[in-house]
Amino acid sequence: MREKTAWSSREVSRAATLLISVGALIRVLSFFLSNNSGGDARERMTLTAGWLRNPVWKLSFDGYPPGHFWLMAAMSKASGNVEIGARLLSLVLGIASLYVVWRLTSAIFGNIAGLFSLAVYCFYTLHIGYSTTSSAEVSYAFFLLLGLYFFVSYYSYSPEIWRLVLSGLSLSVSESIRYEAWIVFFALGMISLWYVIRPDSGTVPNLMTRLRPILAFGVTAGAWPALMMLYGWRQFGDPFFQVTDTHRRVAILLSKQPSPFYYQISLIPVVLFLSLSPFAFMAAIYALRWCTSSRLRFAFGAVVVFFASVQLYEIARGEVVAVARYSISLGTLLAVLSGFGFERFSQRIWPNQMRRAFLIVVALVFINAGLVLAASEIPNPASDKFASISPKLRFPRRISDVGNYLRAHSSPNDKIVIDNYNYESDVLADAAGLPIFYRDRAYLASSRNDMTAAEYIAANHPRFLVYSDRGVFREWLQLSADCSQSAAVDGVQYRCVHANREYRVYELTYKNSDL
Repeated sequence: MREKTAWSSREVSRAATLLISVGALIRVLSFFLSNNSGGDARERMTLTAGWLRNPVWKLSFDGYPPGHFWLMAAMSKASGNVEIGARLLSLVLGIASLYVVWRLTSAIFGNIAGLFSLAVYCFYTLHIGYSTTSSAEVSYAFFLLLGLYFFVSYYSYSPEIWRLVLSGLSLSVSESIRYEAWIVFFALGMISLWYVIRPDSGTVPNLMTRLRPILAFGVTAGAWPALMMLYGWRQFGDPFFQVTDTHRRVAILLSKQPSPFYYQISLIPVVLFLSLSPFAFMAAIYALRWCTSSRLRFAFGAVVVFFASVQLYEIARGEVVAVARYSISLGTLLAVLSGFGFERFSQRIWPNQMRRAFLIVVALVFINAGLVLAASEIPNPASDKFASISPKLRFPRRISDVGNYLRAHSSPNDKIVIDNYNYESDVLADAAGLPIFYRDRAYLASSRNDMTAAEYIAANHPRFLVYSDRGVFREWLQLSADCSQSAAVDGVQYRCVHANREYRVYELTYKNSDL
C-alpha cells in the first residue's frame, strides 16, 4: 500500500512541536553539563558584571558592540545572578531559534522543507553547544533569523509594512551584537531594491508605493549601523572605526600566533561539514541548484552565497580569524537551505515515501551529533578539535588539566598569575574556579592591568604562576621547558609542579617568606 504523500497542517504542526521539544530538552541538558567555554564567553560575562556595577551609557565594551551586553545584563537582572543570566540568554534564544528556523524555511520552501530544516537545526551540534555559553553567537543568530523571517513573510505571503519594520528592528538588534549582520543587511537591501525595480505583480504601482517597503526596511535595519558610524566619526574621526579596529586586533593576533593559510581558509567548511552533518551540508549545496524555481528562493540562495563569499574573503585577507564558532551564521543559513535540498532529493528517490525519508534524515543528523559528542569525549588526538563543535562544550584538556590542578592545590587566599597563550588566560581562570571579580587575587595577562606581571609578582607574592612557552611572559621570563628544573629570577624561586604539552604550573617562593 502506497503512503499518503500529502501531510496535513495538523500533522506538520505535531511533528514540528515534537522536534522543538526534543531540541529544547537537548539544549537544557547541555546547559547543565557544559562548561562556559568557547572563545570570549568568560570575558563577556565579566564585562557584563562590571557594567552592572556602574551601568553608564556606552556603545563599546572593550571593542565589542554593546547589544549582547545589554541583553545579558537584562537577563542577569531577571535571574538575579550574572553567571546564570549571561548563559541563560543563549539558552532561551537558542530554543526560540528552533521555532523561527521552522517558520522561515516553511515561508520560503514549504512546510515539508521546514520540517527537514528543523530536524537539522535541532541536532546542529555547534548551535546546541553555544546555546549554553555567554558567547554572543546564538543570541545574534536568533535576531538574524527573526529579521529574515519577517522580511521573507512580507514578500512571500503577507505584504504588510509592519513586517518589514519588525524585520529591520530585529536586524538592528543583531547588528548591535555582531558585525556579520551588517553583511546580511546589505544583501537584503539589494533584494529590496530589486523588488522596487522589478515588482512581482503585473500592474506596476506608483513610485511612492514601490518605495515604501525599501524605506521601511532601510530606515529600521540601517538604524544601528548609522548610529555606530556616527559614534565612530564623532569619537575617533572614522565612521568605520569599530570595524577597522577589529581588523587591526586580528592582524596583531595573527602576527603573534600565525596560522597556516590553508588551515584558516578550510576551517569553516570543515566545521560546517561536521557540525551540521555531511548529509545536511550536501543537501544545502544541492538545494542551491533548485533555488531558481522562484524569485524568493533565488533571493535567499543569493544571500547565502554572498555571505559565504564575504566571510571567506575576509578570512583569506587576514581580517577575520577562522574559529569554529564563527561558522554559526553560515551554518544557520545552510540549515535553512538543507531542508529544501532534502525534500527535493527525497522526491526524486522516494516520491511516495516522504515520511520515511523524513525519519531517515532525523536518524542521520541524530547519529552525527552522537558521533561528534563521542569524538570529543573519548580521548584521541583530535578530541579537543571536536570539543569546539560538540553539543557538550568543555574546556580543552590542556586547560581543564591546569584548572583541576589549581583547584586541588590552591586555597581561596592563594594568588595566581596566568600567562596568555591563544587569549586563554581568562578561560584558565574560569577552569581554576576564580570568581568573576578576583580583584588582586589573580593577574591575567589578557586583561588590562595597571602593572606588569613582574611588578605584580614583586608586590603581591602570588603562590602559583601558569606559564606557556608560546605565551606573552616569555618576553621577560625565560623558564626551562624541563619541568624537573627550578629557576631563580629576581629573588623568586620558580619550582615546576605540574606540566602538560602547553602549560606549566610553577609554585613560587620568596626570600624571607614561608611560602
